[in-house]
Amino acid sequence: MILTVGGEKGGVGKSTIAITLAYMLRTSGRDPLLVDADPQGSATDFCAARDAREAQPRINAVQKVGKGLAHEVRALSDRYSDIIIDTGGRDTVELRLALLVSDRLVVPINLSAFNWWTLEKVDNLVAEARLSNPDLKAEVLLNRAPGNPALRNRKINTAVERLHAAAFQNLAVLESVLVERTIFQDNE
Repeated sequence: MILTVGGEKGGVGKSTIAITLAYMLRTSGRDPLLVDADPQGSATDFCAARDAREAQPRINAVQKVGKGLAHEVRALSDRYSDIIIDTGGRDTVELRLALLVSDRLVVPINLSAFNWWTLEKVDNLVAEARLSNPDLKAEVLLNRAPGNPALRNRKINTAVERLHAAAFQNLAVLESVLVERTIFQDNE
């Protein structure tokens, strides 16, 4: 499986989700590769810090940016059980190329209007990518929901209502919601 974590909004937890997915796959006995396709390099820096501490299990990671991304991911796909691609929070050549080689796109958003407003453009990007990659599945993941149950439920209900009302042609909304925990921000 090749899975891209990407979208049009920064600060929504894309790198944290990509790293966590790679870690979970590794601990379940698979051999994933984390591809950091964000020039900011947060996932690469995180994995380097783990390597410096000799943390186990080791997460295989590389940074690949630029026009060769799709070719390089295809070449690496035979060597790894899964490839998780972490892209930056904007429309980049890396995001567009990742969509051409991915089986699945997960678009994390925080529970605010500033985040769901970006999804129309992502819906269009997925439509373009499906011209060459018709089997691409694209899903929105509600991320960083508040820990307070009453506030969380209200914000989730509002976001889900608005997302379904938008009637995106190429994006589904995942039922799973990730709740914000300080430990995610402080852990390596």
